Amino acid sequence: MTRAMQRYVFDLINRSQKLFITLMKVMLPVMIIVRIAEEFGAIKVASDLLTPVMSLIGLPAEAGLIWATCALVSMYGAVGAFIGLSAHLDMTAAQLSALCAMMLFAHGLPVEQAIVKRAGASLIATTALRVG
Repeated sequence: MTRAMQRYVFDLINRSQKLFITLMKVMLPVMIIVRIAEEFGAIKVASDLLTPVMSLIGLPAEAGLIWATCALVSMYGAVGAFIGLSAHLDMTAAQLSALCAMMLFAHGLPVEQAIVKRAGASLIATTALRVG
């Protein structure tokens, strides 16, 4: 193996480790919180609050928690919530596609809307557009 190839492999492994650690810093706490919330019944309460919105597009109530996590935390946090709730979800491919589309439009709202505000766009209008 050449010196350049060894350096490339070493850099690739180093970057992969950093990315893994970064993702775990987001996903692991969300997965733990979802599991604890599930044990204390908070998932049921949150699902009941989000049921009307989710039923408009034919999604199970638990999908609302995944969507809310995506909107307020991050896409990676939503993946953690999805993993934590996967035992309770029985979704078709169409429902999963609808949820993923909603997640793409409304991910990371607090961070991204702060950027939108600094850019000069209307905070209310862009938030309504992304959530609606």
